[in-house]
Amino acid sequence: MKQFIFCLITIFTFYSSQAQWVQTSLDSFTVSTLVVNGAHLFAGTSGKWEMGNAEGIFLSTNNGEHWNAVNSGLPKYNYFYPSVGSLTIDGVNIFAGTFEGIFLSTNNGTNWDSVNTGMTGKNVKTLALSGKNLFAGTWYDGIFLSTDNGKNWNAVNQGLPKNGYDSSLYFMANAIVFSGTNIFAGTPKGVFLSTNYGANWDSMNTGLTNTYVKTLAVSDTVIFAGTEIGVFLSTNNGTTWNAVNTGLTDKVTAIAISGKNLFAGTGGMGVFGTDGNGIFLSTNHGNSWIDVNGEFTARLSVNCFAIIDTNLFVGTYDRGVWRRPLSEMITDAKQLSSHLPQNYSLSQNYPNPFNPSTVISYQLPVISKVTLKIYDLLGREVTTLVNEEQSAGKYNYELQIRNYELASGVYFYRLHAGDFIETKKMLVIK
Repeated sequence: MKQFIFCLITIFTFYSSQAQWVQTSLDSFTVSTLVVNGAHLFAGTSGKWEMGNAEGIFLSTNNGEHWNAVNSGLPKYNYFYPSVGSLTIDGVNIFAGTFEGIFLSTNNGTNWDSVNTGMTGKNVKTLALSGKNLFAGTWYDGIFLSTDNGKNWNAVNQGLPKNGYDSSLYFMANAIVFSGTNIFAGTPKGVFLSTNYGANWDSMNTGLTNTYVKTLAVSDTVIFAGTEIGVFLSTNNGTTWNAVNTGLTDKVTAIAISGKNLFAGTGGMGVFGTDGNGIFLSTNHGNSWIDVNGEFTARLSVNCFAIIDTNLFVGTYDRGVWRRPLSEMITDAKQLSSHLPQNYSLSQNYPNPFNPSTVISYQLPVISKVTLKIYDLLGREVTTLVNEEQSAGKYNYELQIRNYELASGVYFYRLHAGDFIETKKMLVIK
């Protein structure tokens, strides 16, 4: 039987006794969103299952050492505040998307005012701001747009997918991001693109083998989508997507970008999951990832990220906010970079001559479309061994004679990966 063996480079990361995550004083909350305004770090909390009771919004001005509740003006029911799904900032304006609609503060959270005129759906999942355009993605009512700081809202849902159980409802908008004038929305039915401020949306899912998109992020013109099976990347405005998951081990619920460094947080569905595999780092646009969980004995389920100066903050399910210096993690990644393939290569099969099997080895420095084919002595194609896109890494293909009925004689095998093409000779003896 044909066997394909992917030999991912095994990477061991050694952390010093100082290399660790620090839990802030907000230690027992489910934190669904973090946002930074200068030295001000805001945390929005959610109730269990992202519904019902929550503790509202908290503010820290000293890197999470202390937090103060800033909830004046938010609605309160049975001693609790509505779940806060998203926070975003425009100058002095701070917007909070909650299960009771959208609220605005102009004084760093000291007071909040409802800004929901025209919002027919108030279960707000995500907020995104570009210039004067403020978008709100909801759980069931689609996406809304305000161009006057939330005073008035209009639904902008043409082309978005409807919920199959109720045709009057839309699938939730989990994330909204901007790349120039392009607006991308992540939903359980994939990624949708609008080039006219939400007037129309088009599905952009080619290559997205899992369409449950939980989070989106943009770095220059590169778009990243976090899904239930890892991260996908698009360099052509979502026209096509490629998986970039080497080293990732779980659902990706949050993505943060710091320069050329990409962080992925794993966990359950939003804050539904209680156990994730924590946090991973890529320094090469997702071609490979390393575990940066440090000394965690129990991995966190991650909901969101924020970066202040030299620290990465992580909002989690049921375990509050954690902090770690970026330099610790990035230094670890740089020390490991020499372990990754630097060039394309195709090795001589071993053993050679062979019977009944041999191994063909090759390596890829970046994600590539790969074909590995066998030809006879006359140059006629015998079979295709590999025909797929593969991540950076080292690969071994075990070729069994009986699977392809190879007769004794000389054959050639050819690797075509990206712009790299190489052919080698092998000999079958019976």
